[in-house]
Amino acid sequence: MKLRQPRTKVEKRGYLADTIALCHPKMFFVIFCVLTIGHFMAPGRVDLGRWALTTFGVLIAVLSAYRLNELHDRTTATSIPRSHHKALAGLFIAIAVTIAIILALFYVWWILILALIGTGLIVLYNLDVHPLLHNKPVYALTWGTLPLVFSEMAQSGNLIPTIPTLLMGIWAGLLAVYTLWLWGPMTCGRMSVCSRAKGKPIKRLCHSPVLRCRDRVVMPREVHEHMKALIDLNIFSVMLITLTIVWLKMVGL
Repeated sequence: MKLRQPRTKVEKRGYLADTIALCHPKMFFVIFCVLTIGHFMAPGRVDLGRWALTTFGVLIAVLSAYRLNELHDRTTATSIPRSHHKALAGLFIAIAVTIAIILALFYVWWILILALIGTGLIVLYNLDVHPLLHNKPVYALTWGTLPLVFSEMAQSGNLIPTIPTLLMGIWAGLLAVYTLWLWGPMTCGRMSVCSRAKGKPIKRLCHSPVLRCRDRVVMPREVHEHMKALIDLNIFSVMLITLTIVWLKMVGL
């Protein structure tokens, strides 16, 4: 295996292609599965309307987080103006809060508090305002544990989640970090436009507990292709777990 030559030029993909890339579809799908698992682990009958509305609200908040993260990094969507990211991030947050208010009015009032906590953590994490709010434990909590546990609470209407839900919440936190780190050994061709990497490619860890920007830009093609297969296997396994939990709930087991 040979190390790659770092790219010095990043070709623009166009507005639509950058918009799709900025949704981070594979990670986005994992978050959708985690939310669904939480709802279908709730005791009693599943209210599909509550599941759809709550899940949509959280996913909209996630899209706002991606926009805020792009404002900070400028790595994924270089063809989209900063003003568009700011406007859409604000719009998505407003939609998420509106959905939370609707859920609070029609179901239980404290759903709004859960939504504000979740949305607040998403925003603060991606703004990277302080190391205490931007680290792997907070990432696991924000992108895995809380989405699953809060989904179960919102679906059941109970302030105290079940023990199985708490255990699955821990799994979801581990899954979030695992999914993030799977991208570490992938070859990065964006360092020349990444604001986080500028001036510190030797020091900054990127999608990994050990790999740095300088490591990712020269990652061999064989390693890159191997990790693509593992990323897809991870998504497929999470999808199967989600379908199993949904099926067991629907048949009453």
